[in-house]
Amino acid sequence: MRAILIAAMFVGTATAQSKAPLLEFEVASVKPVPPHDTPQASSGVTERILLRLANGRATGENTSLAMMIMKAYGVRDFQLVGPDWVLTERYMLEAKAPEGTPDNQLPLMLQSLLARRFAMKLHRDSKEMRLFELIVTPKGLTVEKADAQSGINPAGQIVGRTTMANLANILTMVLKIPVVDRTETPGIFDFKVKWESDEPIPAAEQVSKAFERQAGLRLEARKGPVVVLVIDHADKTPTEN
Repeated sequence: MRAILIAAMFVGTATAQSKAPLLEFEVASVKPVPPHDTPQASSGVTERILLRLANGRATGENTSLAMMIMKAYGVRDFQLVGPDWVLTERYMLEAKAPEGTPDNQLPLMLQSLLARRFAMKLHRDSKEMRLFELIVTPKGLTVEKADAQSGINPAGQIVGRTTMANLANILTMVLKIPVVDRTETPGIFDFKVKWESDEPIPAAEQVSKAFERQAGLRLEARKGPVVVLVIDHADKTPTEN
């Protein structure tokens, strides 16, 4: 069975050693953060708040190596295989790209920076894990088609206009489990699906029932191969700037 690729999982190449030279930041600083200065926070929230690639810069405050790898290679946390310390050790990251560099080149630059400063070596593999298939219920879809996509805030709801493929990607982020689009339904749809949950990561069954009632879709659980990124080697202390 072909391994499932969630969204654009790997930016550029999936190894830190590309045959073509990777783009480089003009200036870059990566420094360890002393343990007593490291705040306690959930990985999902920390990634959004403390690590950013935008406006020709890569900035991270109290960010982990795992977070930097996920941002550089476009993978989720469940797709990363490596030692525990890549989740717990924290770093300060400041990097500036050459003037005029488009932001879509920043992940490649971060790949190159991580390879050099952490002597990092990676490879792709596939791993059998739990996943969900997004399918249309026998009663059929109950959502209307739309002309254009819109932004979606997946906080206890999926409200907005998007494709089935992108909906699967959004649900992957919400549930922290791979969700694969098996609807075979092209086009853009206007979703207004809400669920009640006090948990940061809602129960998949709860979300599935909400989609079945409000959209004519459901999530079916199974196991299957998912592409993962394996850390073969990384130094805990980066080389000096």
